[in-house]
Amino acid sequence: MKIIKRMLSIGLVIVLMFSSIPVTSLPAMGATVEDNSLDYGSGGVITRAQWLHNLAEVFEMTVEEQSFPDNYFSDLDSEHKYYNDILLNVEFGVIDIEAGENLFPDEAATRDFAAGTLNYCLGFQLAADTQYSFSDSALCIYPDDAQTAIDRGWIELVDGKFMPELNITSEEAEIMLQDALEVVGRQTVDADYDSTYSFVDGVIEIPDGTIVEEDENGNICITDCPEAIKTGDKFAVYFNGIPGVYEALNVSVKDNITVVKTASVEADEAFSDIDAQGVVGADAMEIIPADGVEVALEDDSSISTFSIKKMKNITAEVPVKFGGITGKVSVKIKNPYVDYYVDTGRVYVALCGDTEVKYSISASLAEAAGMSKGLTLFTCNIMGIGSFDITINVDFSGSASGVVTGWLVAGVECESGGGIRAVKSFTQKECYTNVEAETYVKLRASLGVTKLPVVSAFIYAEIGMKANFSKKTYTDEKSPNVCTHFAAYLFASYGASASANFGFWKVSESLDYVIFDESNSPVRIVNHYEDGKLVSKCTRGTTYSKFFTKASSRWSGSGWSSSNGAYALNANGTYFALYDYTLNEDNEATITKYNGNSWSLYIPKEIDGYTVVAIGSKA
Repeated sequence: MKIIKRMLSIGLVIVLMFSSIPVTSLPAMGATVEDNSLDYGSGGVITRAQWLHNLAEVFEMTVEEQSFPDNYFSDLDSEHKYYNDILLNVEFGVIDIEAGENLFPDEAATRDFAAGTLNYCLGFQLAADTQYSFSDSALCIYPDDAQTAIDRGWIELVDGKFMPELNITSEEAEIMLQDALEVVGRQTVDADYDSTYSFVDGVIEIPDGTIVEEDENGNICITDCPEAIKTGDKFAVYFNGIPGVYEALNVSVKDNITVVKTASVEADEAFSDIDAQGVVGADAMEIIPADGVEVALEDDSSISTFSIKKMKNITAEVPVKFGGITGKVSVKIKNPYVDYYVDTGRVYVALCGDTEVKYSISASLAEAAGMSKGLTLFTCNIMGIGSFDITINVDFSGSASGVVTGWLVAGVECESGGGIRAVKSFTQKECYTNVEAETYVKLRASLGVTKLPVVSAFIYAEIGMKANFSKKTYTDEKSPNVCTHFAAYLFASYGASASANFGFWKVSESLDYVIFDESNSPVRIVNHYEDGKLVSKCTRGTTYSKFFTKASSRWSGSGWSSSNGAYALNANGTYFALYDYTLNEDNEATITKYNGNSWSLYIPKEIDGYTVVAIGSKA
């Protein structure tokens, strides 16, 4: 049974961010294995629900109450002790089961299940040339995670086998969770840390605080340079408190400005020791809008998802107009910042922030079909780190609108002897969408780490909404005549290519992951219509899905609007009226009450054959 997804989190109307590890993928840690909050089962057996509860505790998974995902599992009751914890795992993409299938929450957690879900959160990656050290890899759903479990000492082999279907013991669970706590605990970055950089002999250090800039040709420009620099010298200058070491290829002085044409210097030829960590915020970013894009930087004292400090907001708005597609997309990133940690044995870098994306786009079905377009909104240069940019991609026919706000994380960690670990997550605060299209809309954030000592990396995160229709017309004169199936979901992906080099240790890997797809997305919308009427399953006998979106879902108003949108389905699949209404003397309807739970609605043109002309006061 497929249960786990290879990698974690984030969506179109969505926000991206980057930060340390799924504990930065998820929020920061606090639990310990001694806490009474952790459940190790009884009689040596830990159920899947208990294990998922432990993951929710250890990784401090949180989501605002109104943002909980739907219950997609046929055997999970809302009265279950760990119902909310299980849905938290769904929100973070940990559980990979098709909507409508069984979760088996009270069955024992196996080695395969435990290793796969835990490493989904931690993100440890095997080197490309890794050979499995166990003989039954073909029996594992995710053999890479099994190898990670062996390498980290979580699980011992049995006669050379991993034994994926063997139940984990309480002792194994404690070892696994303790290691997770130690891994995520070291990700906390101190913004006020007293970083130290020791340079190799012969490197000329230009003191921090000296005015240093990089011109359009990549030359280093130093105002009132306190040290003489000659061609062939190695010298260090500071950007945002982070030193960069260069070799001088050519030096010129005009007035009080020393201009140096440079070549890069490898970290082991520049530093003898590094012990540094810090945070670079929006104040230190140079924002460059793309042509035709309006970008504003403003202070905001409102509360961020994971911080309460005064924030800088970057807001970009761009009109969408190409082919048959028109509309508008706006992006707001609240208090973006880059976390970094560098020493001689480990480096980590991640971009984080609250994000809000709004879009409203329509397209001519004939003119725009199959058309794809990428629109860059802005680039942020971060001296001492590198840069990041935000891009919107559109590929659809029809119309779409929506809003997504949340917390996004994307980054990497490289460690001597430990390879590379992916850092990725998206935590939604608010998300709604209306689509009437074959739709693919995607937001992409890319972080290039080119100036930080020791590490070089390119990291991207993509989030979006996908929606698809299938329509079948029957000619046998039986009812229904037309079946229309609508399915949409929030998708996300992550990728990175990263390398670290400090002489005595080197690591280099490339990573690409699906974070959310149709089988583990926290947002899944499934509607089936027969002759324009919403039904819980196809009465023609075609199995499109075992799940349908119910009126209690905040997604119940999303999707295809060409049907009669005046009725919905309750949890039992029973049809009921979404709206109460009154009629005037012309038999026109005024809506007086809404009986559903959606965040976003298409108001129907007619209810029971009566034209809707108004929404009543306080309705």
